[in-house]
Amino acid sequence: MKKIGGNKDLLNIIAFPDMNSDLEIVIKDAILKKCEAHSKCREVKYKFYFKWFSLSTYYLMIKSVMFCLINYRNEEKITSYEIDGINLGIPIYSATYRSYKVYDSKLYLFYRVLMQFILSTREYINSLDIVSLAHYVYIKDITYRNNILFDICIKNNIKVFMRTYPYSLVCCHDLQLTSREIGKYEYPRLKFSNIEYDAYMTERLQNPKKFISYYSPGLSNEVLSLNESENLSVLIYAHSFTDAQLSKGYDGFINVYDWIEYTIDNLLTKKEEKTGRNYVYQNALTEPYIFKTSDPTTFKKLTFKKNFYENSK
Repeated sequence: MKKIGGNKDLLNIIAFPDMNSDLEIVIKDAILKKCEAHSKCREVKYKFYFKWFSLSTYYLMIKSVMFCLINYRNEEKITSYEIDGINLGIPIYSATYRSYKVYDSKLYLFYRVLMQFILSTREYINSLDIVSLAHYVYIKDITYRNNILFDICIKNNIKVFMRTYPYSLVCCHDLQLTSREIGKYEYPRLKFSNIEYDAYMTERLQNPKKFISYYSPGLSNEVLSLNESENLSVLIYAHSFTDAQLSKGYDGFINVYDWIEYTIDNLLTKKEEKTGRNYVYQNALTEPYIFKTSDPTTFKKLTFKKNFYENSK
């Protein structure tokens, strides 16, 4: 973190990570202009690093590593791991499953979890330094380990700028919500009360074309009805196995792979109970950029495991 001389209260200090792309430069300029409209600003750059000469670093690192070693097999305990009220467990697992290789090797999965414990603890320590210096902090998004800095900023009443699709650049402040709670809602949840938000979402569901510019489904008055005597096919839609795991928090499933495996097992049980039904399983991945080569491989592993790959083509 670049050091600043003088009193923090004399100007607005805005902390940015490395921002080199054209889009990031435009975002930085927009934030600086917005802040300078109210008072003088000063830009600083932050990055995450190990503070090797700090005793608290060793204490927290040892604490985190020991927790990992003791509770490695307990997913629920790891997802709830906190330091001083800041959740590190969700970012740890979310970052762990960024690599599809964890699905092929339990040893590599353990290595990834352990490394994310270390890196998340490092970012917790660095985040405390960042909020002690800055009035504003820019975070690219609140996924993976970025959650840690966001939560510490909100806890310390530091304003957070972030780029959130499709709402562009937003500023979060005066919130009682953590990154996990915000993840459950669309961005307008930050502005509205619960009653207002419920009304907004109800209208959005009833009239989506009014709110979603790219929503253009074909119109149909056909009423869908299911006949129990007919053979039915079930399509399971799965998002990426490596992208944004646990972005909505822990719901009993640590990743999409565990969820889809559980879902398939239950459908197979239902198939045995109702032999008149024909269940067909498909993988309808969205194939997002860097994940498109690894997701089909992981899914094929699942289909062979469940012995229904021939029926899912």
